[in-house]
Amino acid sequence: MEQDASLIARLELAAGRLAEDESLTAWLQDDAAQLLLAWGESQVRRLVEATQDLDDEAAWAQLGPQLHALRQEIREAARACALTSDPVQAVRWTLYPQAASAEEAEDDLEA
Repeated sequence: MEQDASLIARLELAAGRLAEDESLTAWLQDDAAQLLLAWGESQVRRLVEATQDLDDEAAWAQLGPQLHALRQEIREAARACALTSDPVQAVRWTLYPQAASAEEAEDDLEA
């Protein structure tokens, strides 16, 4: 139980930091920013879940650089997508280049 509580606390803290960092998607309108942040939150969940067998100190030592790299990736994607004529579509294709359609990309995100 204590381990589950630690994992939940890590997830809430890491996801909260991502959501609060307005600089990540400052270049995008709301729709594109929300899509990119939803993807980012799914990545945070994946990274945090990989720390389930670690104590808090070891988990944050592992997560710190990973979350920094993720924020940098989101920031760079936002900048690049903002320069296109259709930033929402650009975000979709950036995150899901293998998707055959925009709808398939949305389905992947919702899963």
